[in-house]
Amino acid sequence: MRYATDLLTSAGHPDPAGTAALLLMVRDGAMVGGYLDDAGTVRANLSRAVDALLPSDG
Repeated sequence: MRYATDLLTSAGHPDPAGTAALLLMVRDGAMVGGYLDDAGTVRANLSRAVDALLPSDG
């Protein structure tokens, strides 16, 4: 998690530690979801989650 926190810090994210923890949790959920659900559904949900946590500036 330290690596993700450092990346988010260097990118100027307002909450690097909290967001890194959430991203790792989302990743873990995507791994489990891949076993239980359709890959397309998991991919779409993962993309939406990452977009919500790391919005682009346009």
